[in-house]
Amino acid sequence: FVEKINQVQVDPNDYFVKIEGVEFYMKGTPEQLTRDACDIIDDDCPSKGVMKDTLSWLLRHQYVKSSITGVSKNVAIGSGMGLQHSGAVTDSAFFVKCERKWVMSSNV
Repeated sequence: FVEKINQVQVDPNDYFVKIEGVEFYMKGTPEQLTRDACDIIDDDCPSKGVMKDTLSWLLRHQYVKSSITGVSKNVAIGSGMGLQHSGAVTDSAFFVKCERKWVMSSNV
């Protein structure tokens, strides 16, 4: 999806239409999501390093527990559906990977 949307050429006569994906789930490893979500922060921002470290820690320390077996497993993919930071992380990562090119275009 990311590769295809980044190949779309925007013409000055094109219209921008918002599309809402009702059942879209952004996924990625903790490393991928941390990199992409924090890429919206300017490199010269003094707290960028702290944000990256904090987000990386949150994403690497997610666990799910089976109500049947009682076994806990570390979550390897995703940002933690239902957790407070999850929506912001995936929104930021999606913006960086898919929307930023269009939003910053003078043709839009």
